Amino acid sequence: MKALSYQLSSYANPVEALESFKANPQHYDLIFTDLSMSDMDDVRLTSRVRELQPDKPVVLCTGCLSALEPVKMYNIEILIKPSSCSAISNAVSAALVKRQPRPGKPECHSPFG
Repeated sequence: MKALSYQLSSYANPVEALESFKANPQHYDLIFTDLSMSDMDDVRLTSRVRELQPDKPVVLCTGCLSALEPVKMYNIEILIKPSSCSAISNAVSAALVKRQPRPGKPECHSPFG
């Protein structure tokens, strides 16, 4: 992400990441998370973030697409590992664009982003 000129706040522990987000949600333009995390899974983390800011963009990185729960994963960019810088850049850009409604057009949400 740094190679793509994004400023990062990186957390090894999702509980700490959530606490930092709660303290200052406007500081974060996007949540970039991994399916496999200790202490809290991606669905729970995303749900907690969305309780605070429902339109917050999320990119979920996973090596196991079959482990995703489609019913719970709406308006999220899915990135399959391993991923190239180009794929990461595309997923982040797509997620950030989706959060901004187009003038005169309703927002649309599909099961996978």
